[in-house]
Amino acid sequence: MLISKNKDWKVVIGDVNVKGGEAVAESLGKDCVFVKCDASNYDDVAKLFTTAKEKFGRVDFGMTAGC
Repeated sequence: MLISKNKDWKVVIGDVNVKGGEAVAESLGKDCVFVKCDASNYDDVAKLFTTAKEKFGRVDFGMTAGC
């Protein structure tokens, strides 16, 4: 898995799949949160970044993956 609990990363996962996103966030521990996010919706993306800033203080890296 690209994201590891062992790297001291703080991670915000955004997805429209709430059940799957929450499961992944939970499996990664306290330094990972899930935000329901449709990447095609500006307000959802803004909320994702706002959550990252509020929870972890900053954003160092962003990544998107689509199928």
